[in-house]
Amino acid sequence: MKLAPLAIAAILSAGIGPLARGEGRGEAGKPPEAAGRRSYRINGVAREFVYDREAHLLISADCANADGTFLPCDAHRAISRVTTRGFAVPRGGADGGAVACRRQLGAKVRTGVNAIGAEATFCLFRDGSLVSTGSLDFHAHKNAGDL
Repeated sequence: MKLAPLAIAAILSAGIGPLARGEGRGEAGKPPEAAGRRSYRINGVAREFVYDREAHLLISADCANADGTFLPCDAHRAISRVTTRGFAVPRGGADGGAVACRRQLGAKVRTGVNAIGAEATFCLFRDGSLVSTGSLDFHAHKNAGDL
């Protein structure tokens, strides 16, 4: 289903409809029409995210336009360049996406808490955009050809 840009903006802002429920499918770089929304508090500030389970992507909503395209934010660029090639993740249960965030991408790791108290870690870039470390880990393996 293709929605008009104004309809997408209205659904996103109202928090209702298929976008808010996370229905549909998509892949990284595709419009967030097939995405759901998530909210986390990071350093006491509420941040909205676009979530696409099929694309293994949880990225800050400020990286998406209302017309269904992604902006050229640092977080979106990072998912296409992060890789496990030539990059060793320390043993002992380290979060590969968090390690890549700091060591490979030169960004900062932050923890977010959702409305029910569940925590998630995010990679915070200089432009203020964020992507989950789980998304980074998945895309690092995908970009290296491990998946």
